[in-house]
Amino acid sequence: MKPYARRVAKNDLSKEIFNYRLCRARRVSENAFGLLSQVFRVFYTPIGIAPETCTDMILVVCCMHNLLRDGFLESAQMLVHQWNREEENLPSNFVSLRGTGGFSNSNGLDIRVKLTNYFTSQQGAVDWQEQHVTRLV
Repeated sequence: MKPYARRVAKNDLSKEIFNYRLCRARRVSENAFGLLSQVFRVFYTPIGIAPETCTDMILVVCCMHNLLRDGFLESAQMLVHQWNREEENLPSNFVSLRGTGGFSNSNGLDIRVKLTNYFTSQQGAVDWQEQHVTRLV
């Protein structure tokens, strides 16, 4: 999902809040995904599977990561990024994905508007978001 353009968001607090919350969520998920991909190299390249299967794969990998962290890696006193480095150049079993257009469709834009409204509503707002966004501006 794309944030609102900077010039558009600077005049609208709700759009600025959306951009902040999107950036924060993206950073958290990228950090977590980076930790997983250090151990499970399946995430280094695009995977040609259905999104539902990919969701299941991520859940399984999270469970495997926790098992490894709690069991094998801690008992061997190894850091996650030191484990299994000798298999760095394994052959790839993935298919290339077809590129898609770069323009957002109306469904994506509608979802962005709904999330913008939710983040500024009583149910979706967090106490510190306005203070943080106005501090950045």
